[in-house]
Amino acid sequence: MTNLFQSPTAEMFDQDREAVRHMTHKGRLTYDCFHARVSYDGERVYCSEGHLLGLGKDHTVRLAQVLRGTKMGACQKCESYRD
Repeated sequence: MTNLFQSPTAEMFDQDREAVRHMTHKGRLTYDCFHARVSYDGERVYCSEGHLLGLGKDHTVRLAQVLRGTKMGACQKCESYRD
């Protein structure tokens, strides 16, 4: 498995997130939310507020998706979103 937090992968994710921020004037990146938590296995992200991020049975998304700048629908509508 590639280490997501070392160069050049980490730098690529930083660039991807910045590109998403510049493309959208309004939008909440899941990466920026205070409630986004990494699972114990280090592979998935879930919402500590209980919002459903993914369609699978665990309602999580891959960590790499979040690092790239994904904007999950649950985050866009969340009233408790905190950055």
